[in-house]
Amino acid sequence: MNRAELRKVEQEMDDALSAIAKRYGLDVGAFKVRIEGDGMDVFARLTVPGAAEAEWNMGRKYLDLGRVAFGATFQAGGHKYTIAGLKLTSKAYPVLGARVPDGKVFKFRAETVRAGL
Repeated sequence: MNRAELRKVEQEMDDALSAIAKRYGLDVGAFKVRIEGDGMDVFARLTVPGAAEAEWNMGRKYLDLGRVAFGATFQAGGHKYTIAGLKLTSKAYPVLGARVPDGKVFKFRAETVRAGL
């Protein structure tokens, strides 16, 4: 297979993944293909809509962020972030914040979020 044919396969995989996600009510979080030599590596992430918000609502009381809503905006290090979720397996940096201009996700201490509200 040449690169043009691999690109066609990539497009068909993307279309099929989108159809599967739509059928099961999922969101395509990421779909990446790396073409290398005579093959390709594929990475796909499907997410359940609303799962991050549900996890936030369940876990925020443990971090003393009881009244802070999912998606609230806070300031840290000169940038604005919106609360994007929790990573409860991380004791040091359990809050996930998406930087406002570009959406890149960073992890924060609960104290940092409280101070930046």
